[in-house]
Amino acid sequence: MPPIAGTCDPGDSQGMRPSAADLSTEGPSSPAPERSLGLVVVDDHPAVRRGLCALLDGEEDLHVLAAVGSTREGLAAIERLHPDVALLDFHLPDEDGLSICLRTRRLARRPRVIVFSAFADEALGLRATVAGAEGLVSKGGSPDELFAAIRAVTRGERWLPPLSAEVLQAQGAKLDPEDLPVVSMLRDRVPEEEIAETLRVELSWLRARRWAILGRLGARGERRARPAQRTGSSAPFSSTAPLGPPAA
Repeated sequence: MPPIAGTCDPGDSQGMRPSAADLSTEGPSSPAPERSLGLVVVDDHPAVRRGLCALLDGEEDLHVLAAVGSTREGLAAIERLHPDVALLDFHLPDEDGLSICLRTRRLARRPRVIVFSAFADEALGLRATVAGAEGLVSKGGSPDELFAAIRAVTRGERWLPPLSAEVLQAQGAKLDPEDLPVVSMLRDRVPEEEIAETLRVELSWLRARRWAILGRLGARGERRARPAQRTGSSAPFSSTAPLGPPAA
């Protein structure tokens, strides 16, 4: 099958599904099959949205609930429609897909998240892990790869690239010492509450720390580690925890 590109859904003359503002009045173009997986697509390119809608709706067990072009619309669609999976472009005009991913963690019914990017490399895979995404798929990949990733994350699996020692060393050099155990436990899929308890910090500190780590990992080159303030117990914890391989 050809790479995922801007094929057009003939029934979608505007190049997109209803915007977040229209979701309450305009339904999907065709009835969803029983037990299908609902998806919200967030991408700022209309041609890509059209292509994704056509591809995904062509699968019997997949159904696009909404396709929108910004972080604000994406969050509104996810909160309203409760999709099984959110497919998020990494580059968006207001924020990025990782920001949406982190914001969805406060939702009572959080979707599985796949970040969809032309730059789906190991470094972005680590950032996606910190943001809480279950998958990372390249826009240059085949439709079958995208379908497989969607089905895998709904089974509770991860679809993320393995991290080499070289990438871990380069990305770790951007972080503060207190970031390292946080990243290590996130890679091992440790829940936030357990991470906070282990490190004896407040959840608010941990959540703010995830945003800070994303910012540091997105910076170019190495940076000098600096001490960080945290709330909670003053008892020390290891600041040299390795960024080891994910749990099996």
